Amino acid sequence: MTPWKDLLVKIKKIEKKYGSSLKKRASPTEIIKMNQGIQLNFGNMVLPDSYERFLKTINGLNFNELVIYGVDKGLLDNELNEDMHGFIESNEL
Repeated sequence: MTPWKDLLVKIKKIEKKYGSSLKKRASPTEIIKMNQGIQLNFGNMVLPDSYERFLKTINGLNFNELVIYGVDKGLLDNELNEDMHGFIESNEL
């Protein structure tokens, strides 16, 4: 298992203790839409494979003041009722 996946297992246990859980994974179509949005907004930029693997495991993370951006809410296949720090909208700021 990769080191970041080991850390996610630990974070998941901590979140569960407090009645919370990790975000679901991003779908392949959501990642495609995110890549298209990034190119539209920021030019010829491509997400690293390692970041795409992360998104396919968990769509962003907000834990103990560590924020790793996920797919923006507007690009998701299904509406979320939780806070989401989207990669595109956060970098547009």
